[in-house]
Amino acid sequence: METDDAAAPPKAPSPAPAPAAPTADAARPEEQQPAAPAASAAPLSPEEVEKAARELLMKARESLYQKTAREVADRNAFEIKLKRHYFHVKPLDAAQLQTWHQYLEWEHRQCCAHGCCCEAIEPHRPEEKCCCKGDAEGCPCAKKQQQPPTAAGPRGPRQLHPHRHTEGHLNDLRTLYGRCLVACANYFRFWMRYIDFLRVDADSEEETRAAFKDATAHALKTRPNMYLARAAFEESTGHPEEARRVFVTLHTTVAPDLVEVLVRYANFERRQGRHAEALRILEEALAGAKDKTRLFLSMFTAKFYALIQRAEGLGLPEGQTAMGRGRAILDAALEAHPDNFDLWVFAINLETSFGGMTPESQERVFALYSRVLAASSPISAARKQALWKDCLAFAADWGNNPMRYWDLDAQFQEQFGEFATPGRDRRQGTRRRRRRRRYHTANSRHEARGHFAGIR
Repeated sequence: METDDAAAPPKAPSPAPAPAAPTADAARPEEQQPAAPAASAAPLSPEEVEKAARELLMKARESLYQKTAREVADRNAFEIKLKRHYFHVKPLDAAQLQTWHQYLEWEHRQCCAHGCCCEAIEPHRPEEKCCCKGDAEGCPCAKKQQQPPTAAGPRGPRQLHPHRHTEGHLNDLRTLYGRCLVACANYFRFWMRYIDFLRVDADSEEETRAAFKDATAHALKTRPNMYLARAAFEESTGHPEEARRVFVTLHTTVAPDLVEVLVRYANFERRQGRHAEALRILEEALAGAKDKTRLFLSMFTAKFYALIQRAEGLGLPEGQTAMGRGRAILDAALEAHPDNFDLWVFAINLETSFGGMTPESQERVFALYSRVLAASSPISAARKQALWKDCLAFAADWGNNPMRYWDLDAQFQEQFGEFATPGRDRRQGTRRRRRRRRYHTANSRHEARGHFAGIR
């Protein structure tokens, strides 16, 4: 009889456990924490740790040394060309001036190791690439496409980029500019370059004002252009009283007879709304002007009256308008200089531009044309023809009386001939024939000399 164990059927094998679903950490093995070092790895000895630290330190020092060596070599390339580091009244030669400009540009480029933010001053070499490709927020390369303000530099307009200087680099630039202004103290463009650096890059209004004061008090105290630049700076920064003091000093002490100073001073007072003061400056200058400057001042003052004719508080006598005062000044100038063609054209253009094109203004324009085109006028016949053309065009385009054009055309034909054309020089063909005759005469004489020389 068999046992129960032998009679029992064989048991089925138990199913293998299902594989577990992969977790998030298993799905992304690259994000798993690094495995701990094997316990079998031997720890570094103190000598090996010291050796590794020494290698890292020497590598960093070597990199710093190489960078410093390159910078020193670049600086020496400029330093050896500079022969004078002290002030002297004798002018510097062109080579040293050019070296100072290049030295300053090189120092400005050190604000960016890759030269990308200084590309407007001098493009960097093609092999130098920006580390951020212009994509990083706040990188100077991202703003490279913007058009920065310009200023007059040593070789034309110079781009004024607000560089992202560090404080240490700003101090290096101040030191180099200080050295430069010792040897180049008498040069206006170097002072303006230093002022542009303080105003744009350093963004320091107080330092800019101090530089202007140093320039006008010591180095360039007799140069009007430095005073004009200082006055413009004070006005643009909201200090009109300081700008007015600069203009007063310039007008009364430095350059009392300079026309440009008078023009800038009058326009400054106009921008401040003090039209009466501007007119007083111009009238006083016109009363004491010499013959060489009286003509220009007369034209500018008349135009100034026309520009502010609608302003109030001009301080004019009762019954006199600003436009009337300007016409009186121009009439006096025309009486003194009747042969000045440009003055006549200016008077006509002023009347047509600011007169309002009223019937009274049109009559004044025709009166000016009648005076300059009269037979007693000292203006040349060729220029009278050009003025006749303008007069006929004005009568046709702006005149209110259609018969006036035909009357003026008849006067022109009577004065210059029946087939004359306004604005054409009738002597042009005669001049060409004279030149041709002189050319042939000279050739004939040359051939005759050669002929008689061969006979002898």
